[in-house]
Amino acid sequence: MSRWIDAEWLKSRVHYVTMANGAIHGCVDKLDLIEAPSINIVRCKECKHAFVNENHENKPLICGLTKRCGTTDPNWYCADGERREP
Repeated sequence: MSRWIDAEWLKSRVHYVTMANGAIHGCVDKLDLIEAPSINIVRCKECKHAFVNENHENKPLICGLTKRCGTTDPNWYCADGERREP
């Protein structure tokens, strides 16, 4: 299963290697990728703050955090969202 990782943390783990031809490459150890901290990202359709306006014929998704109606893509990712309990 995929997970979102903290890019700022991972950037702090980069080390640079000079190749035989003089080129410099940034590298990250495989263990750092495995141990990188996860960040909480939730799709709007899975968020406890999102709900569908059943009174509208198009049944738009409404975001309870941003108060946006009809422009919220159900597959959008939000770092402020919280996963709805099953």
